Formats: sequence, structure tokens, C-alpha cells
Amino acid sequence: MDELDNEELKFATNDRIIVSDANVNGKNIIDGGYITSIEDSNGSYLGNGDVLEIRNKAVVTIGDLDNVSNIGTLEFSNDQAVMQDVKLQLDDNVIDRLVNDKITSVSRTSVDPNPHPERLYINVLDSEVITSVDTATTGLTLNADKLTNRSDLDILLGRGDNDIQTGAGNDRVILLGNYEEGEYADTIIHSLNGNDGVNINDYYTSTSENRVVNDNIDLGDGEDTLETYGNLDLTNANLEGIEHIVSHSSVIISIEQLTILNSIEFVSGNESGNIN
Repeated sequence: MDELDNEELKFATNDRIIVSDANVNGKNIIDGGYITSIEDSNGSYLGNGDVLEIRNKAVVTIGDLDNVSNIGTLEFSNDQAVMQDVKLQLDDNVIDRLVNDKITSVSRTSVDPNPHPERLYINVLDSEVITSVDTATTGLTLNADKLTNRSDLDILLGRGDNDIQTGAGNDRVILLGNYEEGEYADTIIHSLNGNDGVNINDYYTSTSENRVVNDNIDLGDGEDTLETYGNLDLTNANLEGIEHIVSHSSVIISIEQLTILNSIEFVSGNESGNIN
């Protein structure tokens, strides 16, 4: 049995651990080392700057993550020129252990005067060859609908087929549309505790026409946000449990989709949205 253990507290470094599906099996012990809790603007505790990268097609169950702790970001990557599908299961205990195994998360509805839910970052990345091979995408099937409001998810999705079910936390899902190289040259997503995060300019496409999205995205209860970059047509997508949309470029939504929202925000400098 392998064991990886990093420094703790202020001496922790940001590490990237790269594995394949076969190596995520519940047997290997991976401990990135906890840090003093970092709180985001929503009052959620964040994890450290370590990344567990799982390459290409994978199925990651709750049991597969039994011995993984103190990893602030799960990342599914694609280093091939073909489509990859990944499946992930999560529950409160897995997220509590990944974000910080020294502190037990406390739900927002707890009688505790200082509730502190925990937020896990998830990146689902297309192959960077998508600029020439548009089918080299990565799609995620996420089964996390049993999460309570002690667990928040922050998910950057690839352009593959996605089926997302989250629970009662305050979640955010980021969708990438089509955009040209340089449009988001300075946009970094999920930089955590000083790590590099994801530069979405690396995932530009060969066209800037609207990307038609057919995903199922159900973010459950909580105060949930869908954020978009690049040109998107969401009218074929099944969107549920989403209170807010924040768009950084053109987005097309239907009247029916509009009715579920509390707010839609078009960030300054982007193109206008369309409602059909």
C-alpha cells in the first residue's frame, strides 16, 4: 500500500498527484496535508492547494476515495484526441475528508453559532487538442444528490456530455462555450491557496459560434449559480435547482428556463444574452 503525506499547516506545499482510473481504488493512501482553514466569500471553508488529477476515462466511487484526504481539488483530464467520460460519486464524509480531515464541517442550518460548510473544487478538462479535434472533450456524470448543506461544490465542466446532480449546498457550475484564443487570456478558474488553477484560454475552440448544450444540470436545494464563459445555447439543456446565472459572453436561454431564476447577470464587457 502506497502512502503520500505532505507537510501540514503553514508549511504545506501545493502538489499535483496524477493517477489513472486503475490507481483510484480505495487502497492507496493519499494525504495532502491539512492547512489552516481558508474561508471564501460565502462562508465556506476551502481546502489546500493540492490537486488529485485523474486522467482519461474513469469511475470514481465513494469507496475509491476512502483513503484520500486533504486534497482541495479533484481534476479529471484528457490527454488523448478522443472523447472521455468520467463518473464520480460524492457524499458529505468524502468532501469533509478531502477539504480538511482535521475539522468537521457544520451545516448552515445547524444550531452551532458558527456554521462552516466546506467547498470542494472539481475541474473537468477537455484535451487541449480540442482546438483542432472538437470531439476531444470530457464529460462528467456526477452523483452527489445526497449532499447536505454542509457540503458545497464548485465545478468547472468540460464540453462533453454532462449529467450533474448535487445536493443542498450552495453550488456553482461553470460551463465553457465556444470562444477564440485570447478572449479569456487572463481568466484563471479555481486557483486555490496559490496554485495555478485553470487558465481557460488554454481551452479555446476552433469556432466562436454558439455551443449547443444538451447537459442535465440539477443543483438541488441551496443557493446555486450557473456561470458561463464563451458563446452558449442552453435551450436544449435541462436546468433545475439553479437560482442565478452569471454570463461572461453570449448565452441563449428559453422562457421556461428564465422562470426558475432569481437573477441573471451579464458581466460588463460581454455580448448580450438572448431569451427565446
